[in-house]
Amino acid sequence: MAILGPGTVNPCALTDFLANDYFEAVKFINRKFNALKRLAELLEQIGDLRGFIPNIGALLPLYMINLDAYANLVAACPFLNLPKNPTNEDIGKLQAQVAAAYARLIQQLNLHPWLRLNAVQDALDKAQSKVNDILNQGGQFMKCLQQACHSLESAVNFVADIAQTDFQKQFDQYTTNFVNSNGQVLNRAMQQKRDEVQGSIDQINTLISAKPLSSAEAVVPAAPAAPVIPQLPPSAPPPHA
Repeated sequence: MAILGPGTVNPCALTDFLANDYFEAVKFINRKFNALKRLAELLEQIGDLRGFIPNIGALLPLYMINLDAYANLVAACPFLNLPKNPTNEDIGKLQAQVAAAYARLIQQLNLHPWLRLNAVQDALDKAQSKVNDILNQGGQFMKCLQQACHSLESAVNFVADIAQTDFQKQFDQYTTNFVNSNGQVLNRAMQQKRDEVQGSIDQINTLISAKPLSSAEAVVPAAPAAPVIPQLPPSAPPPHA
């Protein structure tokens, strides 16, 4: 530290160090933002080219896989050799097969490039949290260095090491990315694509929210006119038999 007199510390020596710390934090977060922005753009492009999102409207909820649906399947696809007189257990097995297929579809969507955009934003937020204190307070020391200490000898080395044009470029980037854009590495189109995949996962989870039937559970009606659908005993013949 530069000493002005006995027991007196030159404030510009401290300001020099803290302003430099601030400048390094600005450079770090700018590099992080630019790298993650390139990654986000790449993930968006990959998702555009080969990302698969199912037509949710074409998928059936499990509760609709009942006796009628099973009978229609038997009639449409006799080569499947399904039982013509199904029991609750048969219907439950079909529901379980569909539920398993939906679960595999969710696994595929969880690997979708657009959904991975969430991790990109999380990585930036984590990096920013490491330097928030410096960024929030360091700018004041930079201002002090430029105004109060600019002409003093203690700041000469610092000012010489950091070209003002380079600092202004770094500061302008930081202002654009973190002040004006609130630190969002994802643009609106990326956010919409991410939300589209997450929405598909949520809808599929809704379709499989009903538990697949076991032999002790039922959706098979005892009679079509019954107002409440009762259980079909495993030993009883199906309706219309």
